[in-house]
Amino acid sequence: MTKTYNLITSLALLLFILVSCKKDDVRLGETVLYETDFSKNDEKWGVGYSAGDTYYGYENGVYVLKGSATMAITSRVSEDFAPSSGSMYVEVSVKPTYFSDNRYGHGGLIWNFRKDGTDLSFYALVISQSGEWKITRYNSKSSDPWEDIVDWSAGANINIRGYNTLKVLLKDGKVYFHVNDQEVYSMAATGVATINRAGLYANRFSIVEVNHFKIASLQ
Repeated sequence: MTKTYNLITSLALLLFILVSCKKDDVRLGETVLYETDFSKNDEKWGVGYSAGDTYYGYENGVYVLKGSATMAITSRVSEDFAPSSGSMYVEVSVKPTYFSDNRYGHGGLIWNFRKDGTDLSFYALVISQSGEWKITRYNSKSSDPWEDIVDWSAGANINIRGYNTLKVLLKDGKVYFHVNDQEVYSMAATGVATINRAGLYANRFSIVEVNHFKIASLQ
């Protein structure tokens, strides 16, 4: 009887450990609105070639965006996920690489994505393969469409050969920016009332691989 009890206890412990180690664990006090590891096409992301011979699609279990020599590319999740409260976050895991020997290549997370005909605007938290990050916004209606909120900055232990986690958190009227679980900047949420129109970005000369994307509402 003791041996049977010990076996059952061991199996229960093993099951608990395996469940606890799942990548998509729900954190305390959050409601997951959408999450994918891009292992399969859930039909919420664009696939194929876009303007200027840019490309996005599923390759070898990840989602890939490829800018061209002349154009960047964006891809946003096809649904708007309304939070149950005013607090929420978007988190992605990305790996940018260059296909040309220059410093243009970078990419990452975008939010507040708006498109009206040919007019386009969004905010972006991006990293480069050279190990830097920046926060910027784009508005095609402006004579100078790119406006940096924080210019290129080193740090945040960016893995230049692998994946890095980018997170934008909206909470208590402020927006917090994290790179690899390290807060790198915060600002008032003026003009960033929601972050649920979120997606991905790859600049010119860039290939960005993505293996995780998550949107969650916080209590």
